[in-house]
Amino acid sequence: MSHRSNVEGARYHGEPRPHVESYFIKANHPTLDRALWIKVTVFSPAPKKNEAHAAVGEAWAIAFDRERGHVAVKASEPIADSRFSRDGIDAQVAGCSITRTRTSGTISTADRSIAWRLDLAPEGGDLRPLPYDWMYNAPFPSSKLASPIADANVTGVVTVNGETWHVDGWRGMLGHNWGKRHAPEYAWVHVNQCVDEKGNPVDLIFEGVSARVAVGDFRTPRLSTLVLRYRGVTYALNSVVTMLTSRAYISPRRWTIEAKNPWCAIEGEFWADTTDFVGLFYANPKGTPTHCLNSKIAHGRMKVTLEGRAPFVVTTQRAALEIGTLEEDHGIRMYV
Repeated sequence: MSHRSNVEGARYHGEPRPHVESYFIKANHPTLDRALWIKVTVFSPAPKKNEAHAAVGEAWAIAFDRERGHVAVKASEPIADSRFSRDGIDAQVAGCSITRTRTSGTISTADRSIAWRLDLAPEGGDLRPLPYDWMYNAPFPSSKLASPIADANVTGVVTVNGETWHVDGWRGMLGHNWGKRHAPEYAWVHVNQCVDEKGNPVDLIFEGVSARVAVGDFRTPRLSTLVLRYRGVTYALNSVVTMLTSRAYISPRRWTIEAKNPWCAIEGEFWADTTDFVGLFYANPKGTPTHCLNSKIAHGRMKVTLEGRAPFVVTTQRAALEIGTLEEDHGIRMYV
């Protein structure tokens, strides 16, 4: 009997080795241009001779608000003071916690503050973009990602600089990623709120990533892996052939993707305006920091063709879009 790899438990257990790992939650207001992003991370730099290992836990939060402006905060502490369970989703950094069903915390700086207490009711199973289960335990690829909770109903309360947001019926997800470093170039998208051409909600979840992965000093060609869940049926566009034949374009504002296999074809485009991004500095255990250009109120359009069905188009204004780059001339404001 085969067993699927555990994509919930933490992969870092205090070893002095290069490692980055995160659990994150995003949730979108059902009608307003508001969203919340919460993340707790491990940052373990490459060990230095005759120096104590300086791994840290980090807690991040962004309140996206197109009308009033975005608020981003971050806190950190020694990794010994943080908790990352190897048995499941149970992490805490600087008093900010994430589990499968709840997240809470407060992060304050001199002039910004975000506090939250939210409950997650998972709906449906996980999504695993990597094509083979063994990849979640193997050295390659150097960066792993999965969504243990691909869709959830989120309720609770958020306070942003003293203003209370009542969270009721927001759609959310919970992701987990880890590896030796952040990919030098990537685009990642998650969608669980979309409508058809008549404006009717569609039972569809989509997650995709295109990336160049570092293998020593070498960077792979841009590879893409996509997973679509439509009306409860999962279509994985992540075979080696599909990855090699897909076409992806990444810019600091936009990701376009075309991929197909015998059962499914996707033509997608996801983008956000400059002011809808929040720039984040992601330190790497070695080398140049990655700039994460983060939006949780991005736009998207996908044409989907499934075997035996007529093509259909869905759109969204609540996509999670992250662009990773080592370049600094992207023009996005860096917040934290």
